[in-house]
Amino acid sequence: MTATASSAVSELTDAANPKLWTSAHARPRTASGSPSCHAFARAKLRSGTFQKNRIASAVVIVASAMLGAGNGCKSMSHPADVKHAEVEWRQVRARLKHRLAAQHYSAGRFDETVEVIAESLSLDPRQPNAYVLLANANLERGDLAAADLAVRAAWSIGVDAAGLHFAEGVLLEQREEQGGALTEYAQAFERDPRPEFLSPYVECLVGADRLDEAQDILSKNARIVDTDATLSVIAARLALLRENLQDAAECYRRALVAQPECKTIERDLGLVLARSGRCDEASSPLEAALIDCAAWNHHCGAVRRTLAGCRLAMGQPEKAVELLQAYVETHPDDHPAMLILAKSAVAAGDLITGARAIDLARSARPDDAEVGFMTAVIEWRRGRLRQATDAIAAVLAVRPDDADAICLLGEVLTAQGREDDAKAMFARAASLSPENGWAAGRLQKGFAPIGKPSQGSSEPSGFPSNR
Repeated sequence: MTATASSAVSELTDAANPKLWTSAHARPRTASGSPSCHAFARAKLRSGTFQKNRIASAVVIVASAMLGAGNGCKSMSHPADVKHAEVEWRQVRARLKHRLAAQHYSAGRFDETVEVIAESLSLDPRQPNAYVLLANANLERGDLAAADLAVRAAWSIGVDAAGLHFAEGVLLEQREEQGGALTEYAQAFERDPRPEFLSPYVECLVGADRLDEAQDILSKNARIVDTDATLSVIAARLALLRENLQDAAECYRRALVAQPECKTIERDLGLVLARSGRCDEASSPLEAALIDCAAWNHHCGAVRRTLAGCRLAMGQPEKAVELLQAYVETHPDDHPAMLILAKSAVAAGDLITGARAIDLARSARPDDAEVGFMTAVIEWRRGRLRQATDAIAAVLAVRPDDADAICLLGEVLTAQGREDDAKAMFARAASLSPENGWAAGRLQKGFAPIGKPSQGSSEPSGFPSNR
C-alpha cells in the first residue's frame, strides 16, 4: 500500500469512530429549505447500486471454504505464501464488510454504513465502490466534510467512478458553486448513463435557469426519460416552467405508467389537467388524490379547491358546494376555497351559503377585488341594488378595465330601468374584452331585467360563474 493510500485510509478509519463523528452538520438542503433535490436520486442509488444477491454471496463463501479445506494439509512455510494468503483473507473480509455496509445503506442506517465501510477500506483500500458508498452515506448523514474527505481519499489513489463525481457535484452545489456542480454531474452521467445520474444534472441546469439546455438533454435522452418516473416528473415540471401544459400532462402520464402506485404523481397530473381546462380528465385523478389525502388525515386544500372548481366548470355547482362547505369553516385561512364556494353557491342558487362564504373571505381579505366582485353579485341577486352598486364601484376603483364588473354594473342599471346607461356599460365591456360572452349576450338579446332567483330565473348568457 502506498503512503498516500495508507494515510487516506487511516483518516477514514479514524473518522468511522462514532465518538469522533458527532456532527453538527444539518442534512443537505436547498436554498429554499427543502431537502436536497437529489435525495430521491440518492435513494435510488441506495436501493440499486450496491445491493447484492445474498444467496450468491453465501455460495461464494461456501466455495471459498471448500477450496481452503481442500488445501488444508498443505503447509505454507514460505513467507511469500503466508503474506499472499493474508492479503487474500483481508480482501475477503473487506468484501463481506462492504456487502454488510451496503445492506445498512439500503435500510437507511447511515451511521452503521459509515462505520462498517470504513472498516472495509482499512482491510482493502482499493475498492472504488466503497469510497462511493462512504461518500453517499455521509451526504445522507448531512456531514459534508466527511463526504468530501471520502471523495479526496478516493481520488488520491487514482479511483475515478461516476458515483464520486455525483458526490462531488452535490458538495459543490451545497457550496453554491453551480458551474462546478454541473461539470461533475455531467461527468457522472458520461461515465454511467443511468437515470440516477441524469436527474441531478438536469435539475441543476433548471436551477441555473438554463431551461433550453435542460430540455435539449432530456430530448437527447428520451429513451431513458420516458421509462423513468423521476425524469418524467422533471420533464413535466420543466414543461410547466415553459408554460406548456399539454406536454406537462403527457410527461406526468408517462411517470404514472412507470410508477403507478405514486399518489403524488397522480395528484400532479390531475392538477395540470384541470389547469389546462381538461376537467373531465382531471376528475378521476383528483378524486383518487382526495381519498388518499383523507386516509392520511391531510386536507390537501389545492386538490379540494381544484376538484371543486372542476365541478363548477362542468355544471355541477351543488357538488362543488358539498366539497367545500364544511371545509372552509375549519380552514379560515383558505381564502381561494371561500371564493370558489361563494361562486358555486351562487351558481346553485344558494345565496345564503354564498353570502356566508363571502363574509368569511372578507374577514380574511377585506380589500380583495375578487371578494368585492362576488359581494356585488350576491347583492344584485338579492335585489339590493344600492349595495351592489357600491361594491362594484369599489372593484372598478382598483380594476377600472374589469369587463365582468362593468357587465355586472350593466345588470344593476338594467334592473333600475336605465337601459341606455346599461347598454353603454355592455358596449364598453365588449370593447375591452371582445370574447366576453356576458357582454355579447346582453347586446344581442336586449335588456329585460333578470329576475330574482326566487322567480326561477338563471344568470345571463356568459355569466362568469367560474371566473
